[in-house]
Amino acid sequence: MSLHRTETYNCPACGHAQEFMLWESVNAQVDQEMKEKILAREFYSQKCDACGETIQVMYTFLYHDMEHNYMVYIVPDSDPERQAEAISQMQEMFTTAPDGEPGNMMAEISETYKTRIVLNYNELIEKIKIFDNELDDRLVEAMKVISLGKMSESINDKTLTGIYYDDAAAGYPALIVVFDNDEAASIKFDTDLYESLQNNLLHLFDAHTPKGYSIVNYSWALEVLETTKPG
Repeated sequence: MSLHRTETYNCPACGHAQEFMLWESVNAQVDQEMKEKILAREFYSQKCDACGETIQVMYTFLYHDMEHNYMVYIVPDSDPERQAEAISQMQEMFTTAPDGEPGNMMAEISETYKTRIVLNYNELIEKIKIFDNELDDRLVEAMKVISLGKMSESINDKTLTGIYYDDAAAGYPALIVVFDNDEAASIKFDTDLYESLQNNLLHLFDAHTPKGYSIVNYSWALEVLETTKPG
């Protein structure tokens, strides 16, 4: 089931007041059109009826895929305090009572679903592509850490702004490295490395993955991999 509401926003270009549909949740199977808009980066955008300017309104919502058993909650707030508050509220839905019993019905979902929190639009699209390709996002994040380590000398004079998994942007599955000058490089997805991490370190990632909604990104993987270093 998908949920949405309507709110009024003023066009930043001409001031025209216009209704904007805000989605509280998007079900990938029920609303395939909305999934396609998310992947096309059109989800948060709407044209002004008066001047034609594109209005973009960023907000939190839950993306739910019943076929692949995952839910992703996006919190794209630029205010750190509001972002932290929204994350805390979502995580509280998965609290566990002192006797070990789930704090509420939502806690049971984490037993069968992958539940993640992402902080921006790029991360949401990436999670969808990772999970739709039946990959483990924790292993993909670890691959990023290892891959960037190998190419550190070649990028030492550039400012890295992100690294994302994409299944088709380079014409093949790859890690896309993005720099601040809009330059990008691709690293072909290393299936052998993925399988090696799966065979040798999956238990470690399991031990460091909390129940309920969690943030699994590059920083998380770096911290987990640091625990494997001696001393």
